[in-house]
Amino acid sequence: SFLNPATNHRTDKYGGSLENRARVLLETIDAVRRKVGADCPVICRICGDELSEGGNTPEDMTKIAQMAQEAGMDAISVSVGWHDSRVPAITSEVTSGHWLYLAEGMKKALRIPVLMAYRLNGPDVAERAIAEGKLDFWEMARPLFADPDLPRKLAEGRQEDIAPCVGCCQYCFDRLFDMPPQPVGCIVNPRMGFEGEDDYQVRPAAAKKRVIVVGSGPGGMEAARIAALRGHHVSLYEKEQSLGGQLPAASVSPAKGEIGNIVPYLSTQLKKAGVEVKLGVEVTPQTVAEAKPDVVILAAGASPVIPDIPGVGGSNVAPPLDVLGSVTETGERVVVVGGGLIGCEAAEFLASKGKKVTITSRQPRIGHDIGSTTRWGVMLRMRKLGVVVEANMTAQEVTAEGVRFQRDGETCFLEADTVILAGGMKANRELVGALDGKVADIRVIGDCVEPRRIGEAMKEGFLAGNKI
Repeated sequence: SFLNPATNHRTDKYGGSLENRARVLLETIDAVRRKVGADCPVICRICGDELSEGGNTPEDMTKIAQMAQEAGMDAISVSVGWHDSRVPAITSEVTSGHWLYLAEGMKKALRIPVLMAYRLNGPDVAERAIAEGKLDFWEMARPLFADPDLPRKLAEGRQEDIAPCVGCCQYCFDRLFDMPPQPVGCIVNPRMGFEGEDDYQVRPAAAKKRVIVVGSGPGGMEAARIAALRGHHVSLYEKEQSLGGQLPAASVSPAKGEIGNIVPYLSTQLKKAGVEVKLGVEVTPQTVAEAKPDVVILAAGASPVIPDIPGVGGSNVAPPLDVLGSVTETGERVVVVGGGLIGCEAAEFLASKGKKVTITSRQPRIGHDIGSTTRWGVMLRMRKLGVVVEANMTAQEVTAEGVRFQRDGETCFLEADTVILAGGMKANRELVGALDGKVADIRVIGDCVEPRRIGEAMKEGFLAGNKI
Protein backbone atom coordinates (compact mmCIF):
# COMPACT_ATOMS: atom_id res chain seq x y z
CA SER A 1 0.00 0.00 0.00
CA PHE A 2 2.92 2.35 0.64
CA LEU A 3 4.63 1.45 -2.63
CA ASN A 4 1.58 1.86 -4.86
CA PRO A 5 0.97 5.49 -5.98
CA ALA A 6 -2.71 4.68 -6.51
CA THR A 7 -3.14 4.04 -2.79
CA ASN A 8 -0.37 6.10 -1.19
CA HIS A 9 -1.56 9.73 -1.12
CA ARG A 10 0.66 10.83 1.74
CA THR A 11 2.43 14.16 1.59
CA ASP A 12 5.12 13.46 4.20
CA LYS A 13 8.41 11.63 3.73
CA TYR A 14 6.55 8.35 3.12
CA GLY A 15 4.65 9.62 0.07
CA GLY A 16 5.21 11.27 -3.26
CA SER A 17 8.37 10.11 -5.04
CA LEU A 18 9.26 6.46 -5.59
CA GLU A 19 12.06 6.79 -3.05
CA ASN A 20 9.66 8.17 -0.43
CA ARG A 21 7.06 5.48 -1.09
CA ALA A 22 9.78 2.83 -0.66
CA ARG A 23 10.99 4.34 2.61
CA VAL A 24 8.86 2.16 4.90
CA LEU A 25 10.08 -0.97 3.08
CA LEU A 26 13.73 0.06 3.41
CA GLU A 27 13.32 0.94 7.07
CA THR A 28 11.74 -2.46 7.67
CA ILE A 29 14.59 -4.22 5.89
CA ASP A 30 17.10 -2.29 7.99
CA ALA A 31 15.30 -3.19 11.23
CA VAL A 32 15.10 -6.88 10.30
CA ARG A 33 18.74 -7.03 9.26
CA ARG A 34 19.90 -5.40 12.50
CA LYS A 35 17.81 -7.88 14.48
CA VAL A 36 18.85 -11.12 12.76
CA GLY A 37 22.45 -10.24 11.94
CA ALA A 38 24.50 -10.38 8.77
CA ASP A 39 24.67 -14.18 8.48
CA CYS A 40 20.90 -14.86 8.35
CA PRO A 41 19.45 -15.00 4.82
CA VAL A 42 16.64 -12.48 4.37
CA ILE A 43 14.42 -12.56 1.28
CA CYS A 44 12.06 -9.78 0.20
CA ARG A 45 8.97 -10.49 -1.88
CA ILE A 46 8.34 -7.72 -4.40
CA CYS A 47 5.64 -7.50 -7.04
CA GLY A 48 7.02 -7.65 -10.56
CA ASP A 49 3.95 -5.98 -12.05
CA GLU A 50 0.97 -4.68 -10.06
CA LEU A 51 -1.32 -5.15 -13.10
CA SER A 52 -3.47 -2.24 -11.96
CA GLU A 53 -4.27 1.16 -13.39
CA GLY A 54 -2.32 3.94 -11.73
CA GLY A 55 0.03 1.53 -9.99
CA ASN A 56 3.75 0.97 -10.34
CA THR A 57 5.16 -0.21 -13.64
CA PRO A 58 7.53 -3.19 -13.91
CA GLU A 59 10.32 -0.62 -14.30
CA ASP A 60 9.30 1.03 -11.02
CA MET A 61 9.22 -2.32 -9.25
CA THR A 62 12.67 -3.20 -10.58
CA LYS A 63 14.01 0.06 -9.12
CA ILE A 64 12.42 -0.82 -5.78
CA ALA A 65 14.04 -4.27 -5.95
CA GLN A 66 17.39 -2.59 -6.55
CA MET A 67 16.80 -0.42 -3.47
CA ALA A 68 16.03 -3.55 -1.45
CA GLN A 69 19.22 -5.15 -2.74
CA GLU A 70 21.32 -2.17 -1.63
CA ALA A 71 19.55 -2.23 1.75
CA GLY A 72 20.91 -5.72 2.37
CA MET A 73 18.50 -8.25 0.92
CA ASP A 74 19.96 -11.66 0.03
CA ALA A 75 17.36 -12.50 -2.64
CA ILE A 76 14.20 -11.15 -4.26
CA SER A 77 11.01 -13.20 -4.55
CA VAL A 78 8.93 -11.91 -7.48
CA SER A 79 5.15 -11.90 -7.09
CA VAL A 80 2.50 -10.74 -9.57
CA GLY A 81 -0.59 -8.54 -9.27
CA TRP A 82 -1.95 -5.94 -6.88
CA HIS A 83 -4.83 -6.96 -4.62
CA ASP A 84 -7.47 -5.13 -6.65
CA SER A 85 -6.05 -6.12 -10.05
CA ARG A 86 -8.60 -7.41 -12.55
CA VAL A 87 -5.99 -9.42 -14.42
CA PRO A 88 -5.79 -13.16 -13.61
CA ALA A 89 -2.40 -14.08 -12.14
CA ILE A 90 -2.55 -17.50 -10.43
CA THR A 91 -5.38 -19.47 -12.04
CA SER A 92 -5.00 -22.10 -14.76
CA GLU A 93 -6.16 -19.71 -17.47
CA VAL A 94 -2.68 -18.17 -17.19
CA THR A 95 -0.18 -20.28 -19.10
CA SER A 96 2.46 -21.99 -16.99
CA GLY A 97 5.60 -19.85 -17.09
CA HIS A 98 3.75 -16.78 -18.37
CA TRP A 99 5.23 -14.43 -15.75
CA LEU A 100 8.85 -15.50 -16.16
CA TYR A 101 9.60 -12.37 -18.15
CA LEU A 102 9.15 -10.38 -14.92
CA ALA A 103 11.64 -12.57 -13.07
CA GLU A 104 14.05 -12.38 -16.00
CA GLY A 105 13.83 -8.58 -16.02
CA MET A 106 14.55 -8.46 -12.29
CA LYS A 107 17.45 -10.89 -12.66
CA LYS A 108 19.11 -8.75 -15.33
CA ALA A 109 18.95 -5.71 -13.03
CA LEU A 110 20.11 -7.39 -9.80
CA ARG A 111 23.25 -9.03 -8.42
CA ILE A 112 21.33 -11.18 -5.90
CA PRO A 113 19.29 -14.32 -6.69
CA VAL A 114 15.73 -14.08 -8.01
CA LEU A 115 12.95 -16.47 -6.99
CA MET A 116 9.43 -16.98 -8.39
CA ALA A 117 6.40 -19.17 -7.71
CA TYR A 118 3.59 -17.64 -9.77
CA ARG A 119 2.30 -20.10 -12.38
CA LEU A 120 5.30 -22.37 -12.07
CA ASN A 121 3.19 -25.28 -10.90
CA GLY A 122 5.37 -28.04 -12.31
CA PRO A 123 9.09 -28.81 -12.55
CA ASP A 124 9.51 -28.77 -16.34
CA VAL A 125 8.96 -25.06 -16.91
CA ALA A 126 10.83 -24.08 -13.74
CA GLU A 127 13.86 -26.23 -14.54
CA ARG A 128 14.03 -24.86 -18.07
CA ALA A 129 13.79 -21.28 -16.77
CA ILE A 130 16.69 -21.88 -14.38
CA ALA A 131 18.75 -23.50 -17.15
CA GLU A 132 18.09 -20.51 -19.44
CA GLY A 133 19.15 -18.04 -16.76
CA LYS A 134 15.72 -16.48 -16.27
CA LEU A 135 15.44 -17.62 -12.66
CA ASP A 136 17.66 -18.75 -9.79
CA PHE A 137 15.21 -20.56 -7.52
CA TRP A 138 11.81 -22.16 -8.00
CA GLU A 139 9.44 -21.31 -5.16
CA MET A 140 6.41 -23.48 -4.63
CA ALA A 141 3.44 -23.67 -2.32
CA ARG A 142 0.43 -25.14 -4.13
CA PRO A 143 2.50 -27.79 -5.96
CA LEU A 144 3.45 -29.05 -2.48
CA PHE A 145 -0.22 -29.07 -1.50
CA ALA A 146 -0.83 -31.44 -4.42
CA ASP A 147 2.25 -33.53 -3.64
CA PRO A 148 4.38 -32.83 -0.54
CA ASP A 149 6.88 -35.42 -1.78
CA LEU A 150 7.51 -33.49 -5.01
CA PRO A 151 11.18 -32.59 -4.29
CA ARG A 152 12.07 -36.15 -3.28
CA LYS A 153 10.33 -37.68 -6.31
CA LEU A 154 12.07 -35.21 -8.59
CA ALA A 155 15.46 -35.96 -7.04
CA GLU A 156 14.82 -39.70 -7.52
CA GLY A 157 13.88 -39.27 -11.18
CA ARG A 158 10.24 -40.17 -10.57
CA GLN A 159 8.57 -37.16 -12.17
CA GLU A 160 5.71 -39.31 -13.49
CA ASP A 161 4.74 -40.02 -9.87
CA ILE A 162 4.25 -36.35 -8.96
CA ALA A 163 0.59 -35.50 -8.37
CA PRO A 164 -0.04 -32.36 -10.46
CA CYS A 165 -1.23 -28.99 -9.22
CA VAL A 166 -3.90 -28.07 -11.77
CA GLY A 167 -4.27 -24.40 -10.85
CA CYS A 168 -7.95 -24.78 -9.94
CA CYS A 169 -7.76 -22.71 -6.70
CA GLN A 170 -10.81 -24.56 -5.34
CA TYR A 171 -9.50 -25.83 -2.01
CA CYS A 172 -6.40 -23.67 -1.59
CA PHE A 173 -7.98 -20.24 -2.22
CA ASP A 174 -11.78 -20.52 -2.48
CA ARG A 175 -11.96 -22.04 1.00
CA LEU A 176 -10.13 -19.07 2.47
CA PHE A 177 -12.88 -16.78 1.16
CA ASP A 178 -15.77 -18.94 2.36
CA MET A 179 -17.80 -17.56 5.25
CA PRO A 180 -16.66 -18.79 7.66
CA PRO A 181 -13.27 -19.66 6.14
CA GLN A 182 -12.61 -23.39 5.71
CA PRO A 183 -9.37 -25.36 6.16
CA VAL A 184 -7.11 -25.26 3.11
CA GLY A 185 -6.84 -28.47 1.10
CA CYS A 186 -6.17 -29.78 -2.41
CA ILE A 187 -8.55 -31.51 -4.81
CA VAL A 188 -5.86 -33.94 -6.04
CA ASN A 189 -4.46 -34.71 -2.58
CA PRO A 190 -7.20 -35.98 -0.24
CA ARG A 191 -4.69 -36.37 2.61
CA MET A 192 -3.83 -32.69 2.82
CA GLY A 193 -4.84 -31.41 6.23
CA PHE A 194 -5.63 -34.93 7.46
CA GLU A 195 -2.12 -36.41 7.48
CA GLY A 196 -2.27 -37.17 11.19
CA GLU A 197 -5.66 -38.90 11.16
CA ASP A 198 -5.84 -42.68 11.18
CA ASP A 199 -8.30 -42.91 8.27
CA TYR A 200 -5.70 -41.30 6.02
CA GLN A 201 -2.78 -43.61 6.81
CA VAL A 202 -2.20 -46.00 3.90
CA ARG A 203 -1.26 -49.35 5.40
CA PRO A 204 -1.14 -52.90 3.99
CA ALA A 205 -4.54 -54.60 4.13
CA ALA A 206 -5.03 -57.20 6.86
CA ALA A 207 -6.75 -59.50 4.36
CA LYS A 208 -6.32 -59.34 0.59
CA LYS A 209 -9.65 -59.03 -1.25
CA ARG A 210 -10.88 -59.02 -4.81
CA VAL A 211 -12.19 -55.54 -5.57
CA ILE A 212 -14.14 -54.26 -8.56
CA VAL A 213 -14.30 -50.52 -9.22
CA VAL A 214 -16.99 -49.37 -11.65
CA GLY A 215 -16.16 -46.08 -13.36
CA SER A 216 -12.85 -44.38 -14.09
CA GLY A 217 -13.54 -40.82 -13.09
CA PRO A 218 -11.25 -39.24 -10.50
CA GLY A 219 -13.03 -41.00 -7.62
CA GLY A 220 -12.92 -44.42 -9.25
CA MET A 221 -9.27 -44.15 -10.24
CA GLU A 222 -8.25 -42.94 -6.78
CA ALA A 223 -10.18 -45.75 -5.09
CA ALA A 224 -8.54 -48.33 -7.35
CA ARG A 225 -5.08 -46.84 -6.78
CA ILE A 226 -5.29 -46.84 -2.99
CA ALA A 227 -6.89 -50.28 -2.76
CA ALA A 228 -4.18 -51.77 -4.99
CA LEU A 229 -1.39 -50.05 -3.05
CA ARG A 230 -2.69 -51.78 0.06
CA GLY A 231 -2.39 -55.18 -1.57
CA HIS A 232 -5.91 -55.90 -2.85
CA HIS A 233 -6.51 -57.40 -6.30
CA VAL A 234 -8.30 -54.58 -8.10
CA SER A 235 -10.11 -54.50 -11.43
CA LEU A 236 -11.28 -51.15 -12.80
CA TYR A 237 -14.12 -51.23 -15.34
CA GLU A 238 -14.88 -48.33 -17.69
CA LYS A 239 -17.61 -48.46 -20.33
CA GLU A 240 -15.85 -45.92 -22.55
CA GLN A 241 -12.61 -46.60 -24.44
CA SER A 242 -10.52 -44.23 -22.31
CA LEU A 243 -10.03 -43.37 -18.65
CA GLY A 244 -11.05 -40.19 -16.91
CA GLY A 245 -14.84 -40.02 -16.77
CA GLN A 246 -15.80 -36.35 -17.15
CA LEU A 247 -12.23 -35.06 -16.69
CA PRO A 248 -11.40 -34.92 -20.44
CA ALA A 249 -14.54 -32.88 -21.11
CA ALA A 250 -13.86 -30.63 -18.12
CA SER A 251 -10.36 -29.87 -19.43
CA VAL A 252 -11.66 -28.68 -22.81
CA SER A 253 -12.70 -25.33 -21.33
CA PRO A 254 -10.10 -22.76 -22.49
CA ALA A 255 -9.11 -21.90 -18.92
CA LYS A 256 -9.09 -25.42 -17.42
CA GLY A 257 -6.76 -27.42 -19.63
CA GLU A 258 -4.57 -28.47 -16.72
CA ILE A 259 -7.46 -30.43 -15.17
CA GLY A 260 -6.66 -32.99 -17.84
CA ASN A 261 -3.25 -33.61 -16.22
CA ILE A 262 -4.98 -35.64 -13.52
CA VAL A 263 -5.79 -38.41 -16.01
CA PRO A 264 -2.24 -39.36 -17.12
CA TYR A 265 -1.00 -39.08 -13.52
CA LEU A 266 -3.64 -41.46 -12.15
CA SER A 267 -3.39 -43.73 -15.20
CA THR A 268 0.32 -44.15 -14.54
CA GLN A 269 -0.28 -44.84 -10.86
CA LEU A 270 -2.91 -47.48 -11.68
CA LYS A 271 -0.43 -49.28 -13.91
CA LYS A 272 2.34 -49.12 -11.30
CA ALA A 273 -0.01 -50.36 -8.59
CA GLY A 274 -1.02 -53.37 -10.68
CA VAL A 275 -4.66 -52.42 -11.26
CA GLU A 276 -6.33 -54.46 -13.99
CA VAL A 277 -8.01 -51.91 -16.29
CA LYS A 278 -10.90 -53.07 -18.50
CA LEU A 279 -11.98 -50.44 -21.05
CA GLY A 280 -15.09 -50.61 -23.18
CA VAL A 281 -16.90 -52.82 -20.68
CA GLU A 282 -20.27 -51.78 -19.30
CA VAL A 283 -20.75 -53.48 -15.96
CA THR A 284 -23.99 -55.40 -15.38
CA PRO A 285 -25.11 -57.59 -12.47
CA GLN A 286 -23.98 -60.57 -14.58
CA THR A 287 -20.49 -59.04 -14.97
CA VAL A 288 -20.23 -58.74 -11.21
CA ALA A 289 -21.59 -62.24 -10.60
CA GLU A 290 -19.01 -63.76 -12.95
CA ALA A 291 -16.13 -61.82 -11.35
CA LYS A 292 -17.17 -62.87 -7.80
CA PRO A 293 -15.70 -59.82 -6.02
CA ASP A 294 -15.51 -59.36 -2.28
CA VAL A 295 -16.07 -55.61 -2.68
CA VAL A 296 -17.64 -53.43 -5.36
CA ILE A 297 -16.93 -49.70 -5.43
CA LEU A 298 -19.48 -47.89 -7.56
CA ALA A 299 -18.11 -44.70 -9.12
CA ALA A 300 -20.42 -44.63 -12.11
CA GLY A 301 -20.70 -40.84 -12.17
CA ALA A 302 -23.69 -38.78 -13.21
CA SER A 303 -25.77 -37.91 -16.26
CA PRO A 304 -27.36 -34.63 -17.39
CA VAL A 305 -30.75 -33.68 -15.97
CA ILE A 306 -33.29 -33.28 -18.78
CA PRO A 307 -36.02 -30.74 -17.91
CA ASP A 308 -39.62 -31.88 -18.26
CA ILE A 309 -40.62 -29.46 -20.98
CA PRO A 310 -41.77 -29.93 -24.59
CA GLY A 311 -39.12 -30.27 -27.29
CA VAL A 312 -36.16 -31.52 -25.25
CA GLY A 313 -35.86 -34.58 -27.49
CA GLY A 314 -35.35 -32.54 -30.64
CA SER A 315 -32.36 -32.98 -32.96
CA ASN A 316 -31.21 -29.44 -32.15
CA VAL A 317 -30.80 -30.26 -28.42
CA ALA A 318 -27.57 -31.51 -26.82
CA PRO A 319 -26.12 -32.02 -23.32
CA PRO A 320 -23.07 -29.91 -22.41
CA LEU A 321 -20.70 -32.87 -22.00
CA ASP A 322 -21.34 -33.94 -25.60
CA VAL A 323 -20.43 -30.45 -26.77
CA LEU A 324 -17.31 -30.21 -24.62
CA GLY A 325 -16.32 -33.71 -25.69
CA SER A 326 -16.79 -32.79 -29.39
CA VAL A 327 -19.39 -35.55 -29.74
CA THR A 328 -21.95 -33.03 -30.98
CA GLU A 329 -21.45 -30.19 -33.44
CA THR A 330 -23.53 -27.07 -32.94
CA GLY A 331 -25.01 -24.42 -35.18
CA GLU A 332 -23.86 -20.82 -35.25
CA ARG A 333 -26.46 -19.54 -32.76
CA VAL A 334 -26.45 -21.37 -29.43
CA VAL A 335 -28.59 -20.97 -26.33
CA VAL A 336 -27.26 -22.60 -23.16
CA VAL A 337 -30.07 -23.34 -20.71
CA GLY A 338 -28.47 -23.41 -17.28
CA GLY A 339 -26.04 -20.89 -15.83
CA GLY A 340 -24.02 -23.03 -13.42
CA LEU A 341 -20.40 -24.06 -13.81
CA ILE A 342 -20.91 -26.58 -16.58
CA GLY A 343 -23.19 -24.20 -18.51
CA CYS A 344 -20.58 -21.44 -18.27
CA GLU A 345 -17.87 -23.81 -19.46
CA ALA A 346 -19.94 -24.85 -22.46
CA ALA A 347 -20.80 -21.23 -23.27
CA GLU A 348 -17.17 -20.10 -23.05
CA PHE A 349 -15.95 -23.06 -25.09
CA LEU A 350 -18.45 -22.46 -27.90
CA ALA A 351 -17.91 -18.69 -27.91
CA SER A 352 -14.16 -19.28 -28.22
CA LYS A 353 -14.99 -21.25 -31.38
CA GLY A 354 -16.76 -18.23 -32.85
CA LYS A 355 -20.33 -19.24 -32.03
CA LYS A 356 -22.93 -16.64 -31.04
CA VAL A 357 -23.84 -17.77 -27.54
CA THR A 358 -26.52 -16.78 -25.05
CA ILE A 359 -26.48 -18.35 -21.60
CA THR A 360 -29.55 -18.32 -19.37
CA SER A 361 -30.16 -19.07 -15.72
CA ARG A 362 -33.12 -19.43 -13.41
CA GLN A 363 -30.94 -17.82 -10.74
CA PRO A 364 -30.48 -14.05 -10.34
CA ARG A 365 -26.88 -14.41 -11.52
CA ILE A 366 -24.74 -16.66 -13.68
CA GLY A 367 -22.07 -18.91 -12.19
CA HIS A 368 -23.60 -19.10 -8.73
CA ASP A 369 -21.74 -22.36 -8.01
CA ILE A 370 -18.28 -21.19 -9.13
CA GLY A 371 -15.69 -20.36 -6.47
CA SER A 372 -14.92 -16.72 -5.71
CA THR A 373 -11.29 -17.01 -6.85
CA THR A 374 -12.24 -17.96 -10.41
CA ARG A 375 -15.82 -16.76 -10.97
CA TRP A 376 -14.86 -13.19 -11.85
CA GLY A 377 -12.39 -14.51 -14.42
CA VAL A 378 -15.08 -16.69 -16.00
CA MET A 379 -17.44 -13.73 -16.22
CA LEU A 380 -14.70 -11.53 -17.68
CA ARG A 381 -13.76 -14.06 -20.35
CA MET A 382 -17.36 -14.64 -21.38
CA ARG A 383 -17.91 -10.89 -21.62
CA LYS A 384 -14.85 -10.50 -23.84
CA LEU A 385 -16.06 -13.36 -26.04
CA GLY A 386 -19.43 -11.68 -26.48
CA VAL A 387 -21.53 -14.21 -24.57
CA VAL A 388 -24.97 -12.73 -23.84
CA VAL A 389 -26.16 -13.37 -20.28
CA GLU A 390 -29.85 -13.64 -19.38
CA ALA A 391 -30.77 -14.24 -15.71
CA ASN A 392 -34.09 -15.14 -14.02
CA MET A 393 -35.12 -17.15 -17.08
CA THR A 394 -37.19 -20.34 -16.79
CA ALA A 395 -37.33 -22.49 -19.93
CA GLN A 396 -40.85 -23.41 -21.03
CA GLU A 397 -40.40 -25.08 -24.41
CA VAL A 398 -37.74 -25.94 -26.98
CA THR A 399 -38.68 -25.60 -30.65
CA ALA A 400 -36.81 -26.00 -33.91
CA GLU A 401 -36.23 -22.23 -33.88
CA GLY A 402 -35.07 -21.77 -30.29
CA VAL A 403 -36.31 -21.68 -26.68
CA ARG A 404 -39.33 -20.09 -25.08
CA PHE A 405 -38.76 -18.72 -21.58
CA GLN A 406 -40.71 -17.04 -18.81
CA ARG A 407 -39.21 -14.16 -16.87
CA ASP A 408 -40.98 -11.98 -14.33
CA GLY A 409 -44.34 -13.30 -15.49
CA GLU A 410 -43.70 -12.52 -19.14
CA THR A 411 -42.89 -14.82 -22.05
CA CYS A 412 -39.86 -14.28 -24.25
CA PHE A 413 -38.20 -16.26 -27.04
CA LEU A 414 -34.52 -16.74 -27.85
CA GLU A 415 -33.65 -17.93 -31.34
CA ALA A 416 -31.11 -20.75 -31.60
CA ASP A 417 -29.77 -23.31 -34.03
CA THR A 418 -28.62 -25.47 -31.11
CA VAL A 419 -29.87 -25.65 -27.53
CA ILE A 420 -27.56 -26.91 -24.78
CA LEU A 421 -29.36 -28.26 -21.71
CA ALA A 422 -27.06 -27.58 -18.78
CA GLY A 423 -29.55 -27.74 -15.95
CA GLY A 424 -27.45 -29.95 -13.71
CA MET A 425 -26.56 -33.62 -13.27
CA LYS A 426 -28.15 -36.64 -11.58
CA ALA A 427 -26.40 -39.62 -10.02
CA ASN A 428 -26.15 -42.86 -12.01
CA ARG A 429 -27.46 -45.24 -9.35
CA GLU A 430 -28.96 -48.02 -11.44
CA LEU A 431 -26.29 -50.52 -10.38
CA VAL A 432 -26.73 -49.63 -6.73
CA GLY A 433 -30.20 -51.14 -6.68
CA ALA A 434 -29.37 -53.94 -9.12
CA LEU A 435 -26.51 -55.23 -6.94
CA ASP A 436 -28.29 -54.86 -3.63
CA GLY A 437 -28.10 -58.20 -1.81
CA LYS A 438 -25.85 -59.75 -4.47
CA VAL A 439 -22.53 -58.44 -3.15
CA ALA A 440 -21.58 -58.44 0.53
CA ASP A 441 -19.76 -55.12 0.42
CA ILE A 442 -20.90 -52.29 -1.89
CA ARG A 443 -19.49 -48.77 -1.57
CA VAL A 444 -20.82 -45.79 -3.51
CA ILE A 445 -18.63 -42.75 -4.12
CA GLY A 446 -18.36 -39.51 -6.08
CA ASP A 447 -21.11 -38.29 -8.39
CA CYS A 448 -22.74 -41.70 -8.04
CA VAL A 449 -23.76 -40.50 -4.56
CA GLU A 450 -24.54 -36.92 -5.52
CA PRO A 451 -23.13 -34.80 -8.37
CA ARG A 452 -20.35 -32.59 -6.98
CA ARG A 453 -16.74 -31.72 -7.79
CA ILE A 454 -13.41 -33.48 -8.35
CA GLY A 455 -12.21 -32.90 -4.80
CA GLU A 456 -15.16 -34.68 -3.18
CA ALA A 457 -14.84 -37.61 -5.59
CA MET A 458 -11.08 -37.96 -4.93
CA LYS A 459 -11.58 -37.86 -1.18
CA GLU A 460 -14.35 -40.44 -1.19
CA GLY A 461 -12.31 -42.64 -3.55
CA PHE A 462 -9.29 -42.44 -1.25
CA LEU A 463 -11.30 -43.33 1.84
CA ALA A 464 -13.14 -46.15 0.10
CA GLY A 465 -9.90 -47.72 -1.09
CA ASN A 466 -8.27 -47.21 2.28
CA LYS A 467 -11.02 -48.75 4.39
CA ILE A 468 -11.43 -52.07 2.61
